[in-house]
Amino acid sequence: MKHLYILSAIISLSVSANIELIINKVQSVLPDGAVVERIEESEISGIYKVFYGDLQPIYVSSDGDFFIYGDMYSIKNESIKNLTQEDINNNRSNIIKDIEEEDFIYFKSSAERHLITVFTDVDCGYCRKFHKEIESYNLKGISVRYLAFPRSGIGNDSYNKMVSAWCSKDRKQSLSQYKEDIQKELLFCEENPIESHYNIGRFLGVTGTPAIFTAKGEYIKGYYSPEDLLELLE
Repeated sequence: MKHLYILSAIISLSVSANIELIINKVQSVLPDGAVVERIEESEISGIYKVFYGDLQPIYVSSDGDFFIYGDMYSIKNESIKNLTQEDINNNRSNIIKDIEEEDFIYFKSSAERHLITVFTDVDCGYCRKFHKEIESYNLKGISVRYLAFPRSGIGNDSYNKMVSAWCSKDRKQSLSQYKEDIQKELLFCEENPIESHYNIGRFLGVTGTPAIFTAKGEYIKGYYSPEDLLELLE
């Protein structure tokens, strides 16, 4: 038994040394500002996943001399699974989970089966079409949490309208009115989350709206009818 403890300690020290070696080698070639956040064993023996502030990990050999940036697939039971995409989805999901609940405008289904997060722009045609059917999504068991994504960036008219919506006492009503193109007095509050939403969206890969993310972090681009979206989510 004593020999087993010694062997286990040696293996543990060896693994720790490898991880430290990998961190040092990878950190030396990362762009300025990028930092190794964590390392995990991959599904391939001797290959580690290194996360460094990007959604996608890089794969590094145990000696730190080689790395691969790309997709890793598994082949099991005559089917192929994209393992890298799973990591990306998990990272997206965790980022969205870290957003404060009060930062969302939430249209909750009374019979919730699916929860989606939607990056929206009040002046986007398909976002308006999506929102006109919000009751239908809710009736099908789809709860919708909105985040703001002004497509033209910070400081434009769409941005100002969404700041106003998030600063309103009745956010749901205000957002709905802006999507109906109802002219309203613009409100402003210092503690609004619109710029933060926009930056999060860009990091998650959002380039257009509506941009839908499932609870698992899967990214669904564009408008889908309530029926089609439910089919995708099931």
